Amino acid sequence: MKGSVISTQTEGRKGGIMKEHHNFDGTTVNVPDTAHVRKTAFVDKDAVIGEGVVIGAGAVIGAGAVIGEGAVIHGGAVIGAGAVIGAGAVIHGGAVIGAGAVIGEGAVIGAGAVIGVKVIVPKGLNGATFRCMSFVATVNDDRIMCGCHNDTVDNWLHVSEEQAVEMGFPREYYDQYMAFARMVKEYLDS
Repeated sequence: MKGSVISTQTEGRKGGIMKEHHNFDGTTVNVPDTAHVRKTAFVDKDAVIGEGVVIGAGAVIGAGAVIGEGAVIHGGAVIGAGAVIGAGAVIHGGAVIGAGAVIGEGAVIGAGAVIGVKVIVPKGLNGATFRCMSFVATVNDDRIMCGCHNDTVDNWLHVSEEQAVEMGFPREYYDQYMAFARMVKEYLDS
């Protein structure tokens, strides 16, 4: 595999074939044989990497992070400890995903975006890309969706509660988030 250092293959947690990835600091971690991890990427030994995942050069995957099947983590992206990246999600280069954040299935996080600690980005929102985050909302230290560029806020202001829940957004936060999204919209429009 291009860019990876592979020394052995073993059977993984679900019975799939695993291979070793050697981090630049000399530590070794097992990743699925179908994963493509660049040589200069760092994957913590406690991270869980799904089948078919691509991790680019210089990316950092923190302790206890879970990277879902088929997700793509571009070069230079940082995935915080305990973050969950859903299946098929794409994290573009230089993006930072905070500890404990949840990025939904198929979501796209733009280059240089910053997703805060414990923030939830629901699964793919009609093709919207979450770009450089301007605001992050938390309510009583619980997770809640983040605010971002005007076009994405506009998209969210037209999502019904049922649509939001269907996309994986917690129902109990919907009203709070919508109030937050209206506040962000007013700020971005000013």
